Amino acid sequence: MNNIINNINQAIADKCNQLKNEINAGLSSIALPNSLPPAPQTNSRQTATPPISYILYGLAGLSAIGALSISGFRLIGLGIAAACAYGGYKSSQQKASTSVITGNPIINLDNLKIEVSSKIISVFQNVSREWDDFMQQTKNNIQNAINQSTLDSSQKDEMMNKIFIHEVFDISMADFNTRMNVVSSVAELKSAIEAFRSKLLNAIETTGRKQIEKYNSLL
Repeated sequence: MNNIINNINQAIADKCNQLKNEINAGLSSIALPNSLPPAPQTNSRQTATPPISYILYGLAGLSAIGALSISGFRLIGLGIAAACAYGGYKSSQQKASTSVITGNPIINLDNLKIEVSSKIISVFQNVSREWDDFMQQTKNNIQNAINQSTLDSSQKDEMMNKIFIHEVFDISMADFNTRMNVVSSVAELKSAIEAFRSKLLNAIETTGRKQIEKYNSLL
């Protein structure tokens, strides 16, 4: 029985090291900009109505005057006026549509915080699930060892009670969310990630140590 417990405790220590490596790899993969770029600006100089638009508008006005003053020219003049006016409108619209946007794309801090939080929660859930699966299998192995031992029933029951519940990571995601809510810059976001990394690594270390101590009490 002693050899079984010692081997299991070594497996727990190895598993904790593996999970810590997964945490470091997962959080280090989160790419952040050094800072948020300024909002893009429109180059207003290129949105001005071009001279051709004024020329067409002028022709439209002259044609309309001619149509009103010369009866034989009325239908033709009104047609020219309408065509020139439409041409002036389309010319100004086309030029406006080609206005240039300068500056870098906008990166919204709130969206960045949501993206980072989602990745961190995913990393935490993955290692927590992996730990629970590992400990469930470990508990089954110890239970089988206890049942196959030569201990009497009362001793077996006492040992079973000690391993019924395994240790879990003592870390609050609510605290992490609270800190994320007040983040106002990329620097603070990086700091929040590193603070969570430290807390989670410590939680894994503490959880593994407590679980090993619990199993050592079976010896």
